[in-house]
Amino acid sequence: MKRLLSLFALFLLCAATLTAQTDIAVADTLRLDEATVRVKKERYRRKGNPAVELMQHVIDAKGENDWRQRHEYTSVQRHSKIVFSLNEVSERTLQEGGYSRMPFIRDHVEVCNITGKRIIPMTIDETLTRSVTRRHGADTQDIVIGKRHSGLDELMEVGDITAAGLADLFTDVNILDDDIRLLQHQITSPLSRRTALSFYQYYIEDTLTVDSLRLYEVSFRPRNRQDFGFSGLLLIAADTTYRVHHATLNMPKGTGINWIDAMKLTQSFITLPSGEHLLRCNDMVLELRILESLQKFQVRRTTTFSQFSTEELPSVLFSPGGKSYEMKDAAERGPVFWILHRADPLTDAEERIDDFKENMLSMRGMKPILWVVRAVVNNSVPLSLRPDKPAKVDITPVNTIISSNPVDGVRLRLSARTTAQLMPHLFLKGYVAYGFKDRK
Repeated sequence: MKRLLSLFALFLLCAATLTAQTDIAVADTLRLDEATVRVKKERYRRKGNPAVELMQHVIDAKGENDWRQRHEYTSVQRHSKIVFSLNEVSERTLQEGGYSRMPFIRDHVEVCNITGKRIIPMTIDETLTRSVTRRHGADTQDIVIGKRHSGLDELMEVGDITAAGLADLFTDVNILDDDIRLLQHQITSPLSRRTALSFYQYYIEDTLTVDSLRLYEVSFRPRNRQDFGFSGLLLIAADTTYRVHHATLNMPKGTGINWIDAMKLTQSFITLPSGEHLLRCNDMVLELRILESLQKFQVRRTTTFSQFSTEELPSVLFSPGGKSYEMKDAAERGPVFWILHRADPLTDAEERIDDFKENMLSMRGMKPILWVVRAVVNNSVPLSLRPDKPAKVDITPVNTIISSNPVDGVRLRLSARTTAQLMPHLFLKGYVAYGFKDRK
């Protein structure tokens, strides 16, 4: 519940400070070409359909292409980046409403290379994880090596909660799984052993040659347009391995998921010198709309996998009772660490997100908004809102400042506690209260 509340508070913070007219002029928006699925006019048949026969081979070969089932130990490094941005920021939008009071915002506008729309990054959450598995005992362990938060969620002190909430909604996707959990829904994978061939329609669109590799281009969509499923394209090796080398999954509009305008997910795979065929990159873009009158948002989660290994792992890595633990210095990694471990460098706007945060904090009227947001999310208000000067005293809990009961009547209560910025090993808390009925 607190995760969802923090996400909604982030929406409110952006909307309260940046609400503007969002009518988009066509000339102001750069649109990139997208892969489209052509709907055949002839009646679809499964029997004797070469596309269905091909997909049956692909599904049958899934187990041979899953390295977790072929090796006793596997290890992979995973870098995940979640960027929360304002979406569809047109030139007209920048000249109207709340944007007109922020001339600095123009320096933070960039074009998303997936949607072609202009965006403004607001928060960035990065996590570097080492994932290890042991087939005997079905043990899986995620070791968090590094993590960082940057942007507006730092001002609310909900970076960890927001990142966890977004990660729970926009989970990692593996097209080789039978069912894909996404947006807290179970969706049938186009490679599901159980129901894919009956749930989806498949068409062989073309035969391509990429880097001397011959590939089939296969499109798919749900047989029933009312069903909740993906549409998209698969690039499949035209040989006896039937490996998927690239996948594009789209979520059509009108799916009934709250806030979701559109979704596009691309997956690319890599073949190692040892012959292992593994997921290399998972890139998902979601376009969100809270209300018609409010600014639109975009969430992009990019997960890149590297340093694949099948060497034997020490048993100490597999801690009992838990599937994830964090190294004690994970949150203290410096800029050099992230430069060395990022799969791709940050964009210019992402690099300057701390400048954007400082400019937002210096805006007139911003601090009262932050006080309200923090009071709602954290039930406490610090006496300092600057990240570089953390508060030594917090007013908490906020929900008891005004209350009522039969003995005291209307009761006012002011309570506070010290933080580690004042004394790292000794914490003090107390309160004063007054009841208007008993006058005590």
